[in-house]
Amino acid sequence: LVTGRFATIELKAIGATAGQLREAGLSVRDLSEVGYTAKELLVAGYTAKELIACGFGVMALCEAGFDAIQLRALGFTSKELKAYGYGAGALKDAGSVAKELKELGFPDEELLAAGFTRRAVEAVDGRSVYALKAGRRGDEVVQEGYSVTELKEYGFMVSDMRGIYTVKDMKDQGFSLEELREGGIPEHIAAAVDGRHITILREEGYTVEVLKKIGFSLRDISHGGYSVMELNQAGYTAIELKIQGFTARALREGGYTSKQLQAAKYTLRDMQQGGFTWKELVIYLKATY
Repeated sequence: LVTGRFATIELKAIGATAGQLREAGLSVRDLSEVGYTAKELLVAGYTAKELIACGFGVMALCEAGFDAIQLRALGFTSKELKAYGYGAGALKDAGSVAKELKELGFPDEELLAAGFTRRAVEAVDGRSVYALKAGRRGDEVVQEGYSVTELKEYGFMVSDMRGIYTVKDMKDQGFSLEELREGGIPEHIAAAVDGRHITILREEGYTVEVLKKIGFSLRDISHGGYSVMELNQAGYTAIELKIQGFTARALREGGYTSKQLQAAKYTLRDMQQGGFTWKELVIYLKATY
């Protein structure tokens, strides 16, 4: 009948199924144009992607039996699904996160009813990321500050957190190098958190100041072969270096004064053994007695 040039609509009218016409070589578009439903076409063996390419939307696929999870997997957005009537619960099950649904206009009550935690819902209440990190609302501390891990789970991106959390925190708490780059982190900064040892970074020219800003701890940096003078110039205090086990001699050679060592609670004996002269120690003695 097909080869006899009967119109597709005529074949449909005499009872030809979508499956039969598919076997006869007709395309999904041929059949959709004469009124076969999405469900009929799926039963006939056409794929959901073929149907979407022909213009079938959320409504048609939903009527064909697709749920929100399947529709999201096919590329429909939460906004499209919400417009068709899917609620926060169905969209959450399909992978939507708190920030996304809040921005689509779902009220807090619906987000809570959908299974989001109160902490997640409060994270998308419109406060700045600075305020979320500090756990503040206005001038008041109202809760424990949010971690990168939490905010990532709720839907915040690198671009939201950049300049507020350190690059190392973002990498260590779940963001990939590619996500860091896409979020606006410069290549040489993102490359510093690719897992290489700190000594390699020093050999490649990364300064203490840069690594400190990226988020490496003093403990990390001190294992990279940097001098105490470099640590001093980067703003680390004698107190911080003492906690990491640096001797009074190392600090003196790195440019720290007897007054700074006194503030860090080095003893007179520590400082004598560290090479400070009596003239230098006069400041210590005057401050102590």
